[in-house]
Amino acid sequence: MESTLCKVVEGLTFCCFYLLSNKSFRRPRKDWRTGAVGFIWILGTISTYFNITKHQTESPSRLIAATTCNIASVALFLWVLLYTNAPSKRPLAACFSESFPSLIHVDGPFSLCRHPVYFSYLLKWTATSLATDSWLQLMFPVLMVCIYTYTAKTEEEFILRGSKREEYVFYSKKTPMFIPFMKM
Repeated sequence: MESTLCKVVEGLTFCCFYLLSNKSFRRPRKDWRTGAVGFIWILGTISTYFNITKHQTESPSRLIAATTCNIASVALFLWVLLYTNAPSKRPLAACFSESFPSLIHVDGPFSLCRHPVYFSYLLKWTATSLATDSWLQLMFPVLMVCIYTYTAKTEEEFILRGSKREEYVFYSKKTPMFIPFMKM
């Protein structure tokens, strides 16, 4: 039962992220970094499909944790999209976009962490590693932490060169980058 539920939730999570990401973000100019992240997502998806089919863990507690992480990742992602696409807000730019924000989001999901979309993705990659007994699958959360940290820092450096610098500095001092309630 847990095994089938975990597989269904894994598949639905990937579909949700793919469909909603393509429809919800302002697109940047094409950039090698955007292509690299997309390529790694594709590799991760293929690896997840293979590993969850061939090497799924038998541990009910790990399957439940993986399913919980997947559900939390989608819930957070949907919250961000509903919040930023509200009439009074502005949709987020996709990663590596070089457009200065006209609005710094500081409440809603952004009151928990500065990059809730990346945190939702990290929850998703953590879920994939929990669902399998494959050491290969552990590589993806670690790799994605490195990529999202680089991406977030690049975006923040760009914001700090714009007119919202002081507002963002104040916000970043009181709000963690990724993990809610964990100042780093």
